Amino acid sequence: MSRWLFVLLVLLAGCHRKHGDAYKMEQVSAQGSRACAAMKDGTVKCWGRKGNESQLVPAVAEGMSNVAKVCVADDFQCGMMRDGKLTCAHLGGVTDIVCGSKHVCAISGGIVFCFERDQPPREIPGTTGATAIAAGGGTTCGLFEGGTVKCWGAGKRGQLGNGAFEDKDTPQLVAGLHAKNLCVGGEHTCAVLEDETMACFGSDDNGELGDGNSEQSATPRKVQNVNIAQQVSCGTHHTCARMGDSTVHCWGKNDVHQAGSAPAPEIAVPTLVQGLYESTAVVCGNDFTCVRMQDGWLRCFGVNDWGQLADGTHDIRNVPNPITY
Repeated sequence: MSRWLFVLLVLLAGCHRKHGDAYKMEQVSAQGSRACAAMKDGTVKCWGRKGNESQLVPAVAEGMSNVAKVCVADDFQCGMMRDGKLTCAHLGGVTDIVCGSKHVCAISGGIVFCFERDQPPREIPGTTGATAIAAGGGTTCGLFEGGTVKCWGAGKRGQLGNGAFEDKDTPQLVAGLHAKNLCVGGEHTCAVLEDETMACFGSDDNGELGDGNSEQSATPRKVQNVNIAQQVSCGTHHTCARMGDSTVHCWGKNDVHQAGSAPAPEIAVPTLVQGLYESTAVVCGNDFTCVRMQDGWLRCFGVNDWGQLADGTHDIRNVPNPITY
């Protein structure tokens, strides 16, 4: 090999590495049939359902830059910028953001503010000391100093965890729960507890509570066979958790393999998803799941009718499949 050819190859490798690093996914969010990712360069890329059209591969979301975290609602997305401002509302000092189906919630100054599209943020009473938030459907939950949890909004399936099956406009304490990570699905809520076990409450029609039962519960139930959980994500009717050994376990509805390759329409207890041994985060949407790997890229599986798996096709995937650029 000539000296100049060697130099050219080194330069090309360096450019490729730099380009690849710039486009790694720092954070991913999913809701309904759509997903978005905050990229390392501050842009946002989205895929899946957009109105009545399918985005089969990640595409840049216009008007969003310098974004540190993004969340996805049914028909729009909102970003938390690196300076603490939002791309979709006038609110500063933001430290966390989350989307439900139709609403957005953000933490500013340790207080939760929520709003619907094109509406001003309103303070949620009783949320002082919030450190993290989760939302899904019409329900929102907050994680507070000391690990306590409060939930509000839709609650007719027990997903508020307050012992009742009714909606509540004000935050309700989930008694006895001390958590470090939360998720809210279509009609269920799950938490990673301080001892790295898990508890869930709400609808259990498809096994989404992970307790081997099928009865809804308005109080937390222990998830079976989990003792090293780090992070949890709730889909509409399924749940996935990333474990301390970087594996992913899923349970709940599995009719299109949104909970893994197991040949069963429902999975009642956490089950290992094969092929995911270097995960750093998991996100669940409506009948699909995406997992962020240590290299910053995604592997997705489940339904793909709107391009939710970002692989350029409409094919259902029963095993984790790399996204396409």
